[in-house]
Amino acid sequence: MSTGRIRPVALIGLRCVGKTSVGREVARLGNARFLDLDEEILAAWQRDHPSGGPGAGQVGHVLTSLGVEGFRELELRVLWTVLEGARAERTVLATGGGCVETPAVRALLAEKAWCVWLREDLGRLVQRLERDPDARPALTSLDPAAEFQQLARERGPYFEALARVTIDCEGQSVDAVAERTLRELPDPWPEGSTGLG
Repeated sequence: MSTGRIRPVALIGLRCVGKTSVGREVARLGNARFLDLDEEILAAWQRDHPSGGPGAGQVGHVLTSLGVEGFRELELRVLWTVLEGARAERTVLATGGGCVETPAVRALLAEKAWCVWLREDLGRLVQRLERDPDARPALTSLDPAAEFQQLARERGPYFEALARVTIDCEGQSVDAVAERTLRELPDPWPEGSTGLG
């Protein structure tokens, strides 16, 4: 099925679920550009704060500096810019796990993107978080396992409402998830739309 216009593919889901890894492979398979929303947020922050400071090369530093509310406001502005640019070029976007907490972000994604919800066993996500040297600061006072459970309860309904496709990633390789993403989506990039090269 063709949409008649270009829509970006936006990968949504909890942190550490593999949105960036899968997104890069979807972009490669679809001859599209790949963007990571966290990287775009960090770039926007660095343009406004060129002197940086300790930890300035990580998006967690931006979250700590701005606080959750300020971070979400910046995230919304950057997402709007990214989605506007995606109108003219095939794009795959890995979103941040918490972006769906902002109603305006959910409205933007619903209107302008095909959302793919990547799901994974929470225990595996905790293990990945513990191995991640660049993990964001904790969002609650809970231990990682309890925090993931709380975030899954809070964000799950938002992910479900936005998802055009839902993929359970447990036991699947990045390649398999990426291939399934493109197979199950309606054609996000109609015939003749602009790809790379």
